[in-house]
Amino acid sequence: MKSFICGAFLGLVGFALPFVSEAFLASSPLLEERPITVTMLSPEHFTGYTEGGYVYVQRRIVADAAVRIHKFSIADTEFYISDRGMIVAANDLEAVSIYLALVS
Repeated sequence: MKSFICGAFLGLVGFALPFVSEAFLASSPLLEERPITVTMLSPEHFTGYTEGGYVYVQRRIVADAAVRIHKFSIADTEFYISDRGMIVAANDLEAVSIYLALVS
C-alpha cells in the first residue's frame, strides 16, 4: 500500500521497491501520510500538507529526461522515488548512483 500511495502521487504507478529495506518501511509511519494539498512551486517541484498536518516537498533532482528520480521529504524522513523503484540514500549523488545501477 505504501508504494501505491507514493507511486500514484508521483505518477509512477507499478514500480517495485528494489533498494528499500523492510526496516525502513516499518520505521517510517510517515509513508502512510496522504497529501491533501499540493502546490507547484516550479515544474517538477511541489509542496503541500498531508492529512496529519505534515509539510512535504517533492522535487526532481536530475534535469535529464532519461532519469526520472524525485526526492520526497516529509517531516524528518527523506527518500527517493523513481521509475525504477523507491531508493533510500544519504544524499542526491548516492541516490542517482543507485538509480543508474538499477536495471530498468
